[in-house]
Amino acid sequence: MDERGQSSFQLLQQRFHLTRAAEVESRMKRHPAYVYLFDILYIDQYDVTSLPLTRRKGILKETFQWSNHVRWTDGRSGRGKEYWQEACKEGSEGIVGKKQDSPYVHDRSPWWVKIKCIGRQEFVICGFTEPRRSRIGLGALLVGYYNEDSKHLVYAGKVGTGYTQDVLRDLRSRLDDLSVPHAPFDEGDLPRGEQVHWVKPELVAEIAFSEWTQNGLVRQPPFEGLRTDKKPKECRREQPKGARG
Repeated sequence: MDERGQSSFQLLQQRFHLTRAAEVESRMKRHPAYVYLFDILYIDQYDVTSLPLTRRKGILKETFQWSNHVRWTDGRSGRGKEYWQEACKEGSEGIVGKKQDSPYVHDRSPWWVKIKCIGRQEFVICGFTEPRRSRIGLGALLVGYYNEDSKHLVYAGKVGTGYTQDVLRDLRSRLDDLSVPHAPFDEGDLPRGEQVHWVKPELVAEIAFSEWTQNGLVRQPPFEGLRTDKKPKECRREQPKGARG
């Protein structure tokens, strides 16, 4: 959990791939982990996946010894939209909607749906990478935002999805006309290599993303379109309403 009590994938990664006992113990103290149980598939060698979700949840609740580290996953019946809005305001990744009388299936199903809280804001386009394989135009846009004094450009990551073939061609044509020899960024761990090209920070893109990583980059960012109504220096790192920190 982070300082707000929200689950954090970045913090959980601090517990991955540890082999030395001393390091495991140290990380356990600095980054305590918890397991939230939400369903049960077998009990006493009996397959219960065909039972409705509400019945499986009842079996689950009666089966385990719950503690601070082994936690029950609560749910709400109805008011899904309200619950989702609350989750987004709290900075959560989203919610999962489930049909209460559904069986458990080992595949994607309309009975269980992930409803994510997607971030979205404008970023300055400052470069791009060359396309690979059958891709045309470009591989990914390299985007950033200005800090609060509007003087420094901060690198925010690569945007490699969300393009049509026509958009890729159009972007490459626009960006070739803005080519510069050096990166316009003032901050950030920038990509390097012959496949990387830099441009004048004149174009603004609307980008969706799932969250900010601990390194200050956007996670899973698809391209949504160019914003000709926005000036580059209007692009700042935004905080959702209700978020703290």
